[in-house]
Amino acid sequence: MRKTVHKHLSNQRGVTLVELLAVIVILGILASVAVPVVLNQIENASSEAEDASGEIILDAAQRYFIMTPSDDDVTVGELITAKYLKNLPDGYETDDYISRDEPNIIYEDGNANDTKYQSKITN
Repeated sequence: MRKTVHKHLSNQRGVTLVELLAVIVILGILASVAVPVVLNQIENASSEAEDASGEIILDAAQRYFIMTPSDDDVTVGELITAKYLKNLPDGYETDDYISRDEPNIIYEDGNANDTKYQSKITN
């Protein structure tokens, strides 16, 4: 029995072209399923990071409005200067601003018609 198995194993010289093609097809199918899933996860993570940055800016603006008795709006740059933000989050400019009247919206570059981010958190 042992000699038969050993003889059979020693007669095999490698894989056939059909076996190799089968493995390549299976890997292709797995890749076609896995790549879209991974790309979708990357996009979701990016979107969640943008939302988190927006919420951090709005939270800093809320603290600024509480501590600063004024009717003025505040820019992201002013929040950084006043140390309410440590640095400029990705995707935002120092001219982006938050209005005291609508503290849940970040406007882009001083333009009240161009909403850059609106909080998804409701009070």
